[in-house]
Formats: sequence, C-alpha cells, structure tokens
Amino acid sequence: MGVYDPVNPAGEPLAYRESLPPGDRIATVVIDSAAERVYLIRQLTGGQGADALDVLYLNDLSTVATFDLDSSSDLAVDSVRGRFYLAGDQVMAYEAETGRALDPVFNIPPGEPEGFISVGRLRLNPADGRLYLSYAGFDGDQWLAVIHPDTGRTGGAIFGNSPCLMSAWGEEYFRRLTEFFEQTGLDVLEHDGSYPGDLCASTVHPGHEGLLDSQWNQWKRITSFYRWCRARGIYLNVPDWYFLNGSNKTGMGYRETNWSLPRERQILLGRQNIFDGTWQKTPSMGWMFVPLVEYHGGGAAATLEPLSEHLDAYGAHLMQNFTSGVQACYRGPRLFDTDQTKALVKGWVDFYKEHRAILDSDILHVRRADGRDVDVMLHVNPFIGEKGLAVIHNPLERAVMRTIRLPLYYTGLTDTARIREKDGEGKAYALDREYNVEIEVEVPALDAVCLIIE
Repeated sequence: MGVYDPVNPAGEPLAYRESLPPGDRIATVVIDSAAERVYLIRQLTGGQGADALDVLYLNDLSTVATFDLDSSSDLAVDSVRGRFYLAGDQVMAYEAETGRALDPVFNIPPGEPEGFISVGRLRLNPADGRLYLSYAGFDGDQWLAVIHPDTGRTGGAIFGNSPCLMSAWGEEYFRRLTEFFEQTGLDVLEHDGSYPGDLCASTVHPGHEGLLDSQWNQWKRITSFYRWCRARGIYLNVPDWYFLNGSNKTGMGYRETNWSLPRERQILLGRQNIFDGTWQKTPSMGWMFVPLVEYHGGGAAATLEPLSEHLDAYGAHLMQNFTSGVQACYRGPRLFDTDQTKALVKGWVDFYKEHRAILDSDILHVRRADGRDVDVMLHVNPFIGEKGLAVIHNPLERAVMRTIRLPLYYTGLTDTARIREKDGEGKAYALDREYNVEIEVEVPALDAVCLIIE
C-alpha cells in the first residue's frame, strides 16, 4: 500500500492522506474545507466567477420554500400543511425545533418503538402517517466523537463536540438515513449541518486508521451519501459548499442573530444578503430566512406575528425574496392569519410562478442596498421570452423619481428593449452603444417597482 500526501495549490501539505493499492493513482483531489474547494474551482475556471462556475455545478433550477414550524402538535402540522397548499406553493419541507420527547435516536438505543421508522430526531409512524420528533443530544463519547489531535480527548472540534462520521455511530447514522428515505419516500433533506472538515485522531473508529486519513474518509463518506440522495431525486438543503457532490442549496450568507434586529433593519439586511450572496450562486442556490416569530431575541420589534398587524414588513420580506428568485425558510406557527394576509402571500407566490423562468436566472448587481437611496437588481436571460426583470427598491419614507441605467448586454437584446411594469403597457427603449437603457421610474415609499424587459 502506497501513501498519497497531496498538496494544495499554494504548495502547503494538507492534513489528510489516503492509502492506495499499488499502481493506483489519484486523478483529481477535492479538498473539504469550503475555502479550499472554492480556490480549486477558481483555478479550474481561470477565476472567472459565477459564469464559469455554472458550467461545473450542473445546476437544476429546482427550489424549495421551507417552513420552520415552532410546534409539532398534530393540529399545528395539519394547519401548516393546508396553508402551504392554499398559498399555492409546490413543495413543503417540514422542520421543527420542539416535539414529542421519544427515546433519543442519536444515542442509538437498543430498541425502537414498535412500527416506527426513525432517523435523527425525526420518526415516521406508518400507522397514522405522521412525523414525530424526539429530543436529541450528542454526548461526546470517545467511541463516537471526533478526537482532538492535540489533547487526545473529545471537544475542540469546529462546532465543539462533533461526531466522527467514520465511527460506529457514523456507520449506523448513514444506515438509518438511507433506510429512512427508502422506506418513507420523502424527497427533501435539510442536512443542518453537514460535515465541516473536522480531523479525528482516534485509532479505534472502524472507518479510518488515525489522524491522517480521518478528514479524507469522512469527506468521502458524506459526499457518497449526497450523491446517493441526488441519484434518488432527493432535494438537499446543505449549509456548506457541496454543490459538486449533489446538494441543491446552501445558506445565502446571512447571520442568524441579525433576525433579532428591528423589522425594518431585517428587511434592508435581507436585500444586502441576497445581493452579496448571488455573485457566485444563482438565486435558487441560496436560501434566506423570515422570522415570523421571535428568533434570537429582539422582542416585539423584531417579530412579524401577529402577521395581520405587520403586513407592510411581512409583504416586504415576501416581495424581496420572491422578486429575487430566492426561497426562504419561514419560521413560525402559520403562513397567514387572515384572508388579507393569505391574499398577500398568495399574490407573491403567484408572481413568482408566473415569472419563474426569469426570476431563477442570473442576477446582475446594479446597486447594493444602503438605506439611503434606491437599490437595484436585474435578472437576465437571453434564451427565454422575458429577457430581463429589474427590481427597484425604495427604502425611504417618501416616493422618489429616479433615472435608472439598466445594463442589458446579457439579455441578448441589441437595438431596442420593450419595458413594462408588471402587467402594464410596454414601451420601447433604444439601447446605447454599450447596451444600456435609461428609464425614469417613480418608486413609492418603502416599496418596489418591477420592470419586465422583453
């Protein structure tokens, strides 16, 4: 058995190695940490950014709006399921943070409640077709956890105590995951979080020999599972850069504690997050967040519930997410509480579905949100009927008239563009020699204007 010790593009040794049969060689090395993976991808694409990355990612434009239910009672689950269908969405991914306290599955108890199929905190009872939750914990046992190479003990991993994916626990974990999806037919997994790149110095875990092969073997294990999921059509929300190995979506790039800020700041920061998070991702590759209930503090000033009393803020979240082509996790007990709130939700869902092809297309970053003047993002796609869709947000408490220059080169239009507001009448605009048009737009206070470009 030979030993392969790879080096990264900077020439520094990496903290893993792999044993190879005689005569074998490695054609391609993929490094687990997000920064190094992105660096390698940039090397392959000449540093050209998102345009070149699209060639590698094998992107589909499937995208899921998720609902993070803060109660797992039968009534709450039935209610939110009905509300998703009434709102007109196509997929429901059920998440929850509280639930019925069954035996903790992460500790792999010797027996299971009769008739239940379980994995992690989630259990399916085929008898009634309901999902149940169990409280889970990870106790840092040395037979299961990552062993720190400096201390020889558990703890000190990237997120404190973390399991080693190549321990006996890891083997059972992946067995249960695959069995769960095979038997239930569920087709969405939010794997929060994924393997972050922890090293493990254990010599008693069955899936690796010691420190030097621990990172590589764990990375291979998680990516083989993601590829299995992708082959079965399972949609993967993974908060890490695993696109090249099967994941569909990662976080857009927000800080969770920002959702404890006052509502108006959340809205502005949300647009900044989308603007910053779509340079190397298409809109459907990143998820956002909408805290319908209090999240990380902030009290009433940071909370959207009761929704009918905060329609302006709730509508702003819906508008900027759907007009950006970005789906979010909506965390709370319900999506609407009155017919007026329901109409608001359904209106923006319908808008997204009507213009989905262009909203899922690449974004040109025209002007970043700063709260001082209008901010602008422009979707472009030369291969469909709607060549572009511009969204002009006004964060000010007064209506403004602005002349906006839109760069239309990537729409494929060369001489003229027909531009209209939503369902309004279109007007022809001549492109200048740099493929730009200038258009005068009045934007209402704390609102936005959507321009369709054909």
